[in-house]
Amino acid sequence: MTMRRMFSLLLLSAGGLSLLGARCDNKLPVTEEPDGSLLEASVTLLGSTRRIVGMPILPYAHTAAVGSVDQPRPHRLTIRMPDDKSITLTSRNTSLTTLDGIVESSYVRRPMHPVRFQEALADLRRTMEELNIEPDERMKKQMAPWVGDIPGMEGGGIPYAFEAGSLPFGGGSISIKISPLPGSGWYYLMVFQATVDSRYLAHAAKHLSTLPDDGPAVLDERKLPAVSAPLLGPCTRVEGMQLPVMLPDTSKHTSDFLEPNRLTIGLPDGKSLTLTTRAMAMLTNYGIVQDVYARRPPRPVPFQEAVADLHATMKDLGIEPDEAMAARMASWPREAPKVVQGVEPDDYRARTRVSDAVDLEVRLVADPRGGWFTLLMFGVNAEAMKAPQAAAARLAAEHDDAGRAANRPAVPFDRERP
Repeated sequence: MTMRRMFSLLLLSAGGLSLLGARCDNKLPVTEEPDGSLLEASVTLLGSTRRIVGMPILPYAHTAAVGSVDQPRPHRLTIRMPDDKSITLTSRNTSLTTLDGIVESSYVRRPMHPVRFQEALADLRRTMEELNIEPDERMKKQMAPWVGDIPGMEGGGIPYAFEAGSLPFGGGSISIKISPLPGSGWYYLMVFQATVDSRYLAHAAKHLSTLPDDGPAVLDERKLPAVSAPLLGPCTRVEGMQLPVMLPDTSKHTSDFLEPNRLTIGLPDGKSLTLTTRAMAMLTNYGIVQDVYARRPPRPVPFQEAVADLHATMKDLGIEPDEAMAARMASWPREAPKVVQGVEPDDYRARTRVSDAVDLEVRLVADPRGGWFTLLMFGVNAEAMKAPQAAAARLAAEHDDAGRAANRPAVPFDRERP
């Protein structure tokens, strides 16, 4: 884990909470617009900071290694989750944590004013019901002791809080924290976060999204370097890329090939898919290839050309959209959405099953400099990843066992480990 990623996680666990507690003026009226309505704000979890709407944001936030974006005024917030579903709720104030210009979490504070403990708890349960968030058994057990009208923090009392989570939700997770304010009462935070894997992949996708577009408009397949990666296979079978020597002993690592190439993706059932790409990236977990991304076409193109290229590529690969994917793609607009006040349009997404073990998500993405391109994102599904994840957990335990991994002689990945 990099130092920047570690600092980001520290910000997730502590910074957002303190921001919400410290920056909120409880005397502000709930409705601040001239017509008496709430401000409207929206954010895409794992989306670019340039897609944030309704929050004051400084230019350096788009490039800052680690940062935050805050809306201290009451507002109505829409969050687009990693699985492409959206939720909308009112927020007393919201804080976003960002890493390299990507939104990684959203801290939403409710209710509008501090209240008695049981009132805060009732508001929380009502809000979760309205958002169709059903607590699992673990969260129910964590919330079970939250009974009675617990007094708040009076005078110079020591801050304390009640926490529950993390509950899988929307392709990410949600956790809860109920906290007192000195002499005021209670409020709660709903913390929406992306999964660790999806964060790594979002940053890999962003890397593919910011490449120079000075290459050839048409790729000559015969002259392209060959790259191959086996999904659910060991990284020792990856060809055409330079990989770190310690990759088999490294958790969650993204590697990429940022030049035009002829990419072959091996499927766990023995079949393979081959396509030309502007660039590619992959995610490995202790040497097992978990996801492979491919960007097309060679340059950003008008919206409808990107759609046509995607359809043609899927046809060439022999991938037939299922009913849900076909309906989703049919709902895409015929013309590209316009950029309003410098806010980047959200990408367009659809997904289907390629094989029993592999899913495909496609995205139409706006290039910041103009035009559109597509990302074809092949990933091993959760069921197929269970066995490799268990093996990775055992290997991680080895790493934590008094430094054994650091002193163990290197062995080929395909060989049985001691």
